[in-house]
Amino acid sequence: MEIAFAGQEQYISLYLTRGDVRDAFEERAAGQEMGEGRLGRRRPEGVDFGLVRDLLRVTAAESGAVC
Repeated sequence: MEIAFAGQEQYISLYLTRGDVRDAFEERAAGQEMGEGRLGRRRPEGVDFGLVRDLLRVTAAESGAVC
């Protein structure tokens, strides 16, 4: 598993298990709630779907080490 989604009652999370992808998007994700391999938001309208799309594309494009 390289990416996982989770929807809690008051939170939406995207878990990134590949360190190379997290590192590549660190600067771009700085304005998001990011920590410990998790990108999360309390409200769906706060999700940067462009960022999510790009994270998925990069992850799918090539394999890498899962942390």
